[in-house]
Amino acid sequence: MLPSEHETVEQGLLSINRGTLQGLRDYAILAVALATGRRAHELVTLRLEHMKITGGKKEQRVMLTFAHCKGNKQMRDKLDVETSAVLLDYLHAQHGKNLLRVPGDTPLWLSYSRQNYGAAISTRTLANICEEHMDTSKVHALRHTFAVGMMKSGAPITDLAARLGHTDIKITHTYAKEIMGDENPYSEKLTARFGIKRKR
Repeated sequence: MLPSEHETVEQGLLSINRGTLQGLRDYAILAVALATGRRAHELVTLRLEHMKITGGKKEQRVMLTFAHCKGNKQMRDKLDVETSAVLLDYLHAQHGKNLLRVPGDTPLWLSYSRQNYGAAISTRTLANICEEHMDTSKVHALRHTFAVGMMKSGAPITDLAARLGHTDIKITHTYAKEIMGDENPYSEKLTARFGIKRKR
């Protein structure tokens, strides 16, 4: 399973109509998935009680506790200001400004389908969101996209392992090799070093 190209991700996010609750939800869940690298089950089982808001009005940050991670682990991710704002935009549009009055067991991602309106979305719904906006129904591709983004941003393998929840660094090395495939992360630097340039 290949990671999504950053152009595909950018275009996919731009294609979402955030003038609707469903559009706000789809944008927010994809943003959280891309910012955290969490698995589909970990994302769809989030409840409001798994969320903590910190900081002032302009610099609010959301801490998410993923209580149902692989291996019965619990993982925490503090979202950056922008991703926090995206998530809070959706939640405030859905529930109003005072989230403290909403029961803690309320699903973070609500279904808008006629059959399950107001219930938690399923992993199938998340796969449908990915297929509609990211050109793949494989939610795990978002995890791979997150990992590639981390590596290309210069994150050490130990940081990537911690973020992915891997307890054995060998797993992360194997994971990184698989998703990077035949791409040489140094190719652009080599090209620049040797002065290789296209004909103008």
